[in-house]
Amino acid sequence: MIVRNARYPALSPDGRWIAMSREVSSGLHRIAVAPIENPSQVKYLTGEGEGVGYHVNPTWSPDGQQICYADSQDLWVVSNRGGDAKRITQDAWVQFDPAWAPDGRHIYFSSYREDVLSVWRVRPDGTRLSRVTFGTGPIGYPCFSRDGKRMFSGSRIPDTRLVLQNVGTGAEHFLNDCNLDIFASLAFDMSSVVFVCPHRRPAGPLWVRRLENGVPAGPAMNIPGVKDYVSNPALSRDGKWVAYYTVGENRDIFVVSAGGGEPTRVTDDAGRDMYPAWSPNGSSLAFCSEREGNSEIWLTPMNNGRPSGSEKRLTGQGINAFFPWFSPDGKQVAFVRQTPDELDLWLVPSDGSAAPRRLTNGARVQRVRWLSADTILASGSWGEKRTTLRVVSTLNGNLRPYAQPANFGSGPDTIGIFDVSTDGSLLVYCRDEAVGDLWMLESNRESF
Repeated sequence: MIVRNARYPALSPDGRWIAMSREVSSGLHRIAVAPIENPSQVKYLTGEGEGVGYHVNPTWSPDGQQICYADSQDLWVVSNRGGDAKRITQDAWVQFDPAWAPDGRHIYFSSYREDVLSVWRVRPDGTRLSRVTFGTGPIGYPCFSRDGKRMFSGSRIPDTRLVLQNVGTGAEHFLNDCNLDIFASLAFDMSSVVFVCPHRRPAGPLWVRRLENGVPAGPAMNIPGVKDYVSNPALSRDGKWVAYYTVGENRDIFVVSAGGGEPTRVTDDAGRDMYPAWSPNGSSLAFCSEREGNSEIWLTPMNNGRPSGSEKRLTGQGINAFFPWFSPDGKQVAFVRQTPDELDLWLVPSDGSAAPRRLTNGARVQRVRWLSADTILASGSWGEKRTTLRVVSTLNGNLRPYAQPANFGSGPDTIGIFDVSTDGSLLVYCRDEAVGDLWMLESNRESF
């Protein structure tokens, strides 16, 4: 091991430095560099204001003076010595996997612009954006030969599907025909499921699919009125409201009618507010906020889908909490606490009457949902190399396997994103797989 909690390594052109995407206290990743001769001397180049979400895919300029990286949506360039990063793409499309051309004049990258995955390029100053590969099939992930005369790309087809699974029989159905569906929320009566499909244009990112007997029925329908890039929708128990958070310069909680309409802003703070969860009676929203430093659980009162009082903090003292979810009676909130070495399941009374208590140890928990008053379904690695589901006792933290295995996928970044019906009979989860081919493009000039 060279550096802990890091990924996406990139060696500098002179071979003396390694750039990486490394985890910080918030649980997100930022771009860092370290000398090969002493890799423990890690220096972070990017911070909270230099790209939303994870900072990944660092790539060095040919002279080794700059690094291009991707956030959750755009590309940025930062000096190898640090300082202010500059965003070089600024629109609603998602771009990733940048590769600096050997002559340093362009940065090539993958993008879903024009409704298909293609290779595009842009100058390091953000000018002269143009498409490089054409066709209806997805092609991306560019890289170059050392002499700069050949560009290689892959037709890797991301296949991120939402799977509906009958827990009793194991029968599975794909929720939708889009292969980039994520973040599903089941209706309490199992009559529908709301989910995110971020790349479907020109409609917005929130969609709903009607269910009959646990099986998709009819076409997926867009929820009109939501245009921002959004994440982690949560349906209220009465099915009237969808809470979510926006992914942009600021992350804030919004609520929209399940039938569509003008979204209502719930939070408006400089700190990032994420992962909303409804109380059973709809009178409160739990969410995570970084407004006071570490990510903590906050509560805001709600009335008929609108905020109706002052927000209050539920956890504190540096808990660093994520992914809250109310118990069936609304008296407790389960959440994931992150430390530099662990991701574990904790509980806290929703009235704040007692300190949080820990339920698991070394489980690497990713998401949680309540099955009953004394059991929680959680996804995690549990000391293994793959993500699986376990049932956790709220009484003593004991674990047992779930009734049906969930195939979350085989990729290195697979995350156990799921939801489960209140009676435990229907599971919806995100399966992440990919297939593809390798392509080569030759330049008739000295370099691309």
